[in-house]
Amino acid sequence: MQLALMKEHLRVTNSAMDTEISYLMEGAKSDLFLCGIALGHIEDEDDFLMSRAIVLYTKAHFGFDNKEHDNQLKSYNLLKGHLSLSQEYLSE
Repeated sequence: MQLALMKEHLRVTNSAMDTEISYLMEGAKSDLFLCGIALGHIEDEDDFLMSRAIVLYTKAHFGFDNKEHDNQLKSYNLLKGHLSLSQEYLSE
């Protein structure tokens, strides 16, 4: 997922938080990889489920006073669990 698209999801219009957003996106990818999901799927920008997982992770951890943190993190973990159980997404 590209930084510009993630900023749209976060409703961020300036570049002040670009480093934090990029760091969170990479954290999401690393977390998905640690669960056994193939890197090719994680990097596939056309895969809606992967993009959604990265968005949920990033939104859950972004900012200081995120009232939706618990719900977003729960949604991310549920999606990650489903992806990690799918033979299609697992590393070979």
